[in-house]
Amino acid sequence: MMVHAAKEQPDLVVLPESPWFMFLDETKKRNEFWFFRDCYEAFRGYAVEQGCYVVTGCATWVDTPYDVLAPMRRYNSAMVFNPQGGPHQRYDKVHLVYFGEIVPFRFGRFRFLYLWINSLMPFGAEGNEEFSFFKGKEFKRFTMAASSLNNERFEYGIPICYEDVMPYVARTFTSGEDGKRAQFLLNISNDGWFGRGIQQPQHLAISVFRAVENRVGIARAVNTGVSAIIDPDGRVRVRVDGDPNTPWPGKSGYAVSRLKVDSRYTWYTQYGDWFAWTCAALWLLFYLDYFFVRATTKYEHEVI
Repeated sequence: MMVHAAKEQPDLVVLPESPWFMFLDETKKRNEFWFFRDCYEAFRGYAVEQGCYVVTGCATWVDTPYDVLAPMRRYNSAMVFNPQGGPHQRYDKVHLVYFGEIVPFRFGRFRFLYLWINSLMPFGAEGNEEFSFFKGKEFKRFTMAASSLNNERFEYGIPICYEDVMPYVARTFTSGEDGKRAQFLLNISNDGWFGRGIQQPQHLAISVFRAVENRVGIARAVNTGVSAIIDPDGRVRVRVDGDPNTPWPGKSGYAVSRLKVDSRYTWYTQYGDWFAWTCAALWLLFYLDYFFVRATTKYEHEVI
């Protein structure tokens, strides 16, 4: 699909969260990781040859041999390759999904609970492996120069999978101290955990909310659908669905489209959930007033 998409000379190519199960890192020198290095070079070579940026999901790790807690830290990452062939950039997912990406109580006095829960997980049950990812340290933004627009520069963020469910994540990518920062978002996801069902369109609908809240265009790349281009006003302009007749689609697809940019800096992007928390506080105040009034008021009932 990347070869076919390249014929339309896109500025940016986006692949899903898990295009395949793999680590992607050029620093691994041991012979058993030759496949990972070859994949890394293939992505970098494609970006240079086609003159475009390439974003793909992958697993990465950092060796920490002197760390008492863990000799290796694994991350759910998005890798960005640039058309100049320079060093890659990487975003490590910050908001991890409990029991799917991370198991609680891994470190500390409740580690016995972690070991028990981990043994029940699909990956941990195989040899009792500690498969939990570590959280990324920041919501990192990236910058690209669009060759089709005279190298105009754009800033963007990459919420991974269910990070788009959390409104604060998209807002953090978009907002800045001096105004709007990210002009668009790329949501890469692996929705293959759910087979074929209502989850795919629900996840798409969630991204629509994030687009409207922050007035940002969103491009979604999802391995089992629904991949889409969403305008800042929430209109889904382009969709790439999987095969509706099978739970595991046997075909792949792609779309090439312009992603709209909106300069509006919304109230929500600036101030976040302040309004929602104010409503919650007022509700609590009224409820407490109602509770105390009922608790302290004596009612006389007439008997007829």
